[in-house]
Amino acid sequence: MARTPWSPLGAAALQVLCFSFVSQGLAQSCAANYPPSVPVAGDTATLGPVPAPDLDTSDPVHLIPAAKASLYYGSLDPEPSKKGGSGSVNMNLELNHNTVVLEYIDAVDSVKCTDESVIVAFKNAAGFETAMQSWSLEENLILITNHLGNCDAEFERGFFKVDQIVSNQSNLLITCNASKQPITQIAETCELAFSSLPAGKLGKRLTLDPSFSIPFSKALANDTVLVSEPPYLTVIADQAAFSSEITFSGYLYYDFWAFKLRELYFDIDAGFSADVAVSAHLAAAYNKSFAYNPSDLTYTLVNIPGIVQLGPGVAFGLEMDISASTAVDVAAGMSIAMPDGNVHVDLLNSVNTVATGWTPTYHPYANISAQAHVQADASATVTVEMALSFLGGLVDLSSGLTAKPGIANTFLLDAKLDTAHAKNTTATGAILDTHIGDNSCGEGVSWKSDFTFSLDAFATRSWSTTLVETGIPLWDLCYQF
Repeated sequence: MARTPWSPLGAAALQVLCFSFVSQGLAQSCAANYPPSVPVAGDTATLGPVPAPDLDTSDPVHLIPAAKASLYYGSLDPEPSKKGGSGSVNMNLELNHNTVVLEYIDAVDSVKCTDESVIVAFKNAAGFETAMQSWSLEENLILITNHLGNCDAEFERGFFKVDQIVSNQSNLLITCNASKQPITQIAETCELAFSSLPAGKLGKRLTLDPSFSIPFSKALANDTVLVSEPPYLTVIADQAAFSSEITFSGYLYYDFWAFKLRELYFDIDAGFSADVAVSAHLAAAYNKSFAYNPSDLTYTLVNIPGIVQLGPGVAFGLEMDISASTAVDVAAGMSIAMPDGNVHVDLLNSVNTVATGWTPTYHPYANISAQAHVQADASATVTVEMALSFLGGLVDLSSGLTAKPGIANTFLLDAKLDTAHAKNTTATGAILDTHIGDNSCGEGVSWKSDFTFSLDAFATRSWSTTLVETGIPLWDLCYQF
């Protein structure tokens, strides 16, 4: 047996992650055209307005209109882990008029809205006077509500443009002539941070603290028939089990003045494992490649109504490339685990897309039942695709990473050799010689197996790049009689 040590992988990237133990042929190329996937409904974690962290609502500074506003959204589910994860989305807005966030003012007693007005009642005269003096200086004013009275829908904030105010000192009321506005009409820029960091600390970084966790596991029933072409070929999945744990965070910066997305990137931590065993019965010489995809992408969404939807879609499948010179039974499979993959995916600039980790552990095996020339490459795919829709489709993108670990087996055997139990010395005393780099096996039997791995990153309809492509010889054996 010969095995080359695995060296740490130093690059890779992005919004869609696709894992695959692939054939040698597939590992040699990467298609550049990644069409967007059609999502299937899945679990949704709805995030709604939450209090700003460490904000003193008694501070009168929050009564003074300002050009920027920071808003915070978090899980409203008492058990968020059951619906896609926990964490927060923090939003920084720079608006075209000075703004007051009413939920940040402890002096506000109540807020009521009509189609043409916002009526703010105050708890004390000091708050009323400060608001009246500062608000009256604004030719136009933006008020942001947080499910107060009837001002906005559940899980949403309301944005109102005010062009006139009238005060009632005896009742401590300020009545604002106002109309509800979409963010696209009142914002100049918008920053979204999909993380647990305060919006005030936003800044581009290679790795954000992950805040959303998406678990995924799936298994086929043993002996599932993958392909049947009687009388020539039957392929059965003896075992096919997949699991993954994905955590992610990210950053979006949109310029409304320029109608342009300035920045969009994600940091994704992913752990994957799979156990795949496939057996094939060939009744004659045959050559076949196939893919078995029992599931579509199912998106587990993080949703802020009216603002953004994001999340990874997960799917799995099986693939096999097989050819044989005569009738034969073939078995091939592998167990693999990659617990520590991290990727920073920059959707707008592929040069900034990098990956660390992705160090695999693996155990391949294969065997054939008769003298034959056989190529048997088994694969199992697990796909994770990050998708984002911002402000009803103003930005609608998906991206991802395709990681392809695989096993390619080539046999030329005179008798059955079960590679799962192959040793340097056989039970009968025959010698299994390692002959890496030497294609001659004389009159013996040979078996060659390679571990293949590639990492491809892409942004749908924008760019794709291969970051890592490598092959590691695992076995190159000669059985001498």
